Formats: sequence, structure tokens, C-alpha cells
Amino acid sequence: MQLADLSNEQLLGKMLLKVHSGAKLAAEIWAANGGLFSIEFSSPPRSDLGYSDIEVLEFEQFPKRERPRIEMLPLDYPDLSSSSKLVLSFDRIYDVKIEDSHYWILAEVPDLGLLGVKQRSSDRVLYFLPYGGEYPTNLGASLAKALAVVTAGPD
Repeated sequence: MQLADLSNEQLLGKMLLKVHSGAKLAAEIWAANGGLFSIEFSSPPRSDLGYSDIEVLEFEQFPKRERPRIEMLPLDYPDLSSSSKLVLSFDRIYDVKIEDSHYWILAEVPDLGLLGVKQRSSDRVLYFLPYGGEYPTNLGASLAKALAVVTAGPD
């Protein structure tokens, strides 16, 4: 999987973090050649810090993200975005490039893959983008049905 349109080194975002001791750290997130490259901290974080020890106070994303048009999204997206933990809120939708297509990612299914719609299409069709690298699968225009198919697993 590749981050869309990132062929050179590029700043993706800046964060202000607070660790459990109260200390604050600044961090920059960088991409290179279409993938995550590094996270650079204002000072080295302690090696024993875990996710629960860090709080994100501020996050600024670069470049400013384009958003999908609402008419590109499945009709059941608004209801599911507020009721399903797998479905991303509108401000968290992001884009990826797989093969020759760009997708807006609407849902993340842990350990299995992503659900998204093609960026330049208004047919609202969802595609399952498996983490294993297999080719995207058309799952129709219902986000609820697509989630049910993916989370049910193989027959």
C-alpha cells in the first residue's frame, strides 16, 4: 500500500505530545517514496514509554488534505460513521493508492484490511483492500453489507 501522491520525501504532520510525567515533546512525521519514513522528536523519548504513556495534545497535517465529496460515499455512511467503531468519521477519511487507483478509506477492519471508494467515481461502490496485498474486491454500494461480509470471514 502507498500513501497517495507521495513520491519524494514530504512532511506529513506535526504533533505536540505530553508524556505521563508532564513533559512535552514535539514530533514531525515524514514520508518518503510513498510510505512512512520517520518520526523525528524534539528530544529523544524514553525507551520505556508505551502508547498509554503518551497523549497527543495537538496535530497538524500536511499537506492539507483533500476531502471526498459526500455524493461519493455510500448512502448508509452517515449512520454508520457515528455507530460503528470500524467506520472512520468524515474528518478521518484518508486516501491510499493501490495499483493504479486511488481510494478514500472509510473503514479499517483490524488484521484484515480497509474498505474504501474509488476517488474519481460517484458510483458509491465499496472495495475491500486486504492487508495481504491481494487485488481490491468490489463489495457493492452498502457499507453495512460490506462490513458484514468482511467481518464474517471466509465461508
